[in-house]
Amino acid sequence: FKNCGQSTFPLIKCIGSREMLEAFDEKLKALEGIKTTIIKDPISREFYITLITHINADKGKALKKFKELYSLSHPIITGGDDNNDIPLLKAGDIRIAMDGAPEALQNLAHIIAPPAERMGIIQGLEEAMRRPG
Repeated sequence: FKNCGQSTFPLIKCIGSREMLEAFDEKLKALEGIKTTIIKDPISREFYITLITHINADKGKALKKFKELYSLSHPIITGGDDNNDIPLLKAGDIRIAMDGAPEALQNLAHIIAPPAERMGIIQGLEEAMRRPG
């Protein structure tokens, strides 16, 4: 990426079977300056997506910086449904994982919300807002 005339990139997504993306991910590990995460395709459960980002791109770091910049002191609710949301959940005060999310994400959560197709995030947010802060 250093030779493409651009010093940063926001996100690259590759879609395919889990097996294909795992093989591709092994090749990507040889590249410096990137990190990858394989997640389930939210639209078609037969496919997966490899997310390729800059090594410093991190939802958790972004939230921490946001909290610092705006001097936020009240509890922050974070939510997610796949492994790429782990840093974000770790940075939150009240953590929501969607039912069906990977075990690693659910283990970080205070609340397990019903699946997205049942608008579970709304129920998760309502429960989070009822919690003492």
